[in-house]
Amino acid sequence: MNLSKGLRIIGVGAIGAAALTGGFGAASCSDDGDTNSTPGVRVELATRVEIESLSFKNAYDWEIELSKVAISSGAIYYFDGAPIETVALHSAPKPAPGLLDWFAPRVAHAHPGHYEPGEAKGEMLESSSFDLAASPATLAQGEGISGVFRSGRFTWASPAKGPLASELGNLVLILEGTAVKGEAQVNFRLEASESDVLDAADAPELEGCEFEEADVQSNGTVTLRVDASVWLDQAEFDDIEVNPEGGPTLISAEHEAARAFVRGIKKSSALTFSFKAD
Repeated sequence: MNLSKGLRIIGVGAIGAAALTGGFGAASCSDDGDTNSTPGVRVELATRVEIESLSFKNAYDWEIELSKVAISSGAIYYFDGAPIETVALHSAPKPAPGLLDWFAPRVAHAHPGHYEPGEAKGEMLESSSFDLAASPATLAQGEGISGVFRSGRFTWASPAKGPLASELGNLVLILEGTAVKGEAQVNFRLEASESDVLDAADAPELEGCEFEEADVQSNGTVTLRVDASVWLDQAEFDDIEVNPEGGPTLISAEHEAARAFVRGIKKSSALTFSFKAD
């Protein structure tokens, strides 16, 4: 097992060095001095994906019911660094500098709200595809090292592999459903390709997702919960024409609903990890 992908932006510490030279072997390190933890012990991690809800109301009062949530997933990584949302919450704005501050010595600080993954704690490397509107998904077995898990990185895979490879093709996400507001009802389809999910480093991944803090000391299951309401919260479904052939209308990339969808799928708050011991 190789953590080289997981350590793309991480300094190589005790765990990182062990991972690069031989996978998840024992490593002599600690997590925040917690004497009840035993970091460095190899653990097996089953992987499950489920959706928070298929029905929700967005910020523009559209009642949305999803009938398809087809996802092409790639590797998943886990870290001990705090998630982006937590980092941002604790990065309070600083007051404007006073006159004397201009003459004080300058000290370099990290950018407020900057996500630091910390040390790699686990990974699941096999790509797959699934429809969460049909059922939760069971992915390949992953593995890790014991200690505190706090954040995760999800990657999208293109072209798709697994059960829905032929349906997804080069797409990473398909949503279908209905949106209702008053007398208006839209039967829609939204599609996202790899170019729609690239991050600032042009990688098809979403980092800094919350991992509900867990001190992992044994084998267990990591569950990824998808909150699709985050993806469509800012979507306006006005002025969408009815598909003359029946079925859902494919919303073009230029429509505001599609642009809001693309912005939404780049939000780390849509994905949350948790752990349950066997």
